Amino acid sequence: MIEHALEDASHICAAVVGDAGYGLAYGSHAAGNAKPDSDLDLLYVAATELGHTQAVRLIEQVVALHRKHQLRLDHEVAYEVKLYATLAQVDAAIALRGLMIQPDGRLRVPQLVAQPLFLNSVPFKLRLIFNALTSAHAFLGGNLNLYQHHRAQACRSLALLALALLDPVSSFTATQVVAVLTHGYGTAGKDYLGYTGDATLYSALQQGLIHLAAEQAVTVVDGTHYRAHPQVCRQLVATLTGSTPAIAEPNDDAATMANTNH
Repeated sequence: MIEHALEDASHICAAVVGDAGYGLAYGSHAAGNAKPDSDLDLLYVAATELGHTQAVRLIEQVVALHRKHQLRLDHEVAYEVKLYATLAQVDAAIALRGLMIQPDGRLRVPQLVAQPLFLNSVPFKLRLIFNALTSAHAFLGGNLNLYQHHRAQACRSLALLALALLDPVSSFTATQVVAVLTHGYGTAGKDYLGYTGDATLYSALQQGLIHLAAEQAVTVVDGTHYRAHPQVCRQLVATLTGSTPAIAEPNDDAATMANTNH
């Protein structure tokens, strides 16, 4: 039973990060679509880097958990990379620094390369952290306020990412927003950004869009239709990522006006 494995993962969380951080289980088991040979994706977050001895001990505990519950060990991404994150790394992930920022400030999702050099790189680690916060996951314990803050900020960043990928479209539906996060380069799911079009993604996007509406970057037309204000969105992305704002399209204002009149 995966519940027993999650319980053991919570014990590890208490021992490794205590009240100073938190732990998450994400991936297929959290989403409820695990296969018999699926591993348990875990992320532990705390303020500072683990020392070598602590890091080795954490890996040993997670490996023992998998063997105890007869879960497959997945070494595609090294445990040294994926199991633990500092608060600074979480902040960087929420700031979308795992993606590529083009010279004009626009965001681009680097195409996934299933090779160790890419999968164990810092940018890919940041993508894993961001995915853990914005996809289906189980909270394993720790500092609830810190987790909720990171979750809310990640949902806002997720909505900004989706709007950046839609840009220069200013009128859109919730379905369109989900589509740009689940498909790209002719691929989908884990071969793209790791998302499936499930209720968790939809909920995270809705939460993020509500945040952006409060910042006047988005207007909520009804429950499923929205209007973006491209220049405001680009400025928010630039502030979030520390980049140069994307150059406004000549027809941005006209497009917004046209969509307003529909």
